[in-house]
Amino acid sequence: MKTAALITATACLAVLYCVCASPILTEEDEFAFKTWMSEHNKKYSPDEYYQRLQIFTENKRRIDHHNAGSHTFRMGLNQFSDMTFAEFKKHYLMKQTPITCHSMTEKQS
Repeated sequence: MKTAALITATACLAVLYCVCASPILTEEDEFAFKTWMSEHNKKYSPDEYYQRLQIFTENKRRIDHHNAGSHTFRMGLNQFSDMTFAEFKKHYLMKQTPITCHSMTEKQS
C-alpha cells in the first residue's frame, strides 16, 4: 500500500513539474511563431511543431526581456530562433579548439 501511495505521489510531482516547467503559450505566441515560420520558410512535422514553438517562445521572451532593459545593444529574432543554444552550437560553432599563433610558434621551436 505504501508503495502505491509513493508511486502516485511521484507521478503527481512529475506532472506538476512538467506543467510548471513549460511556459504557458498564448495565441499571441503561436501567431508570432507562425509569422516567423512564414518569413523564414520553415515547416515542421506535427510532433516537431510544438517542440519548436516552445523553443521559439522561450527565445522570444528572452529577447523581449533583454530589449526591455537599458542595454547598449538590442536583440532580435533570426533564422535560428527555433533552436536551443545547444543545437546551434552543435550545428554552427567550431567543434575543436582553433590553432592559435602561440601554439604554432611552440611547434616550430
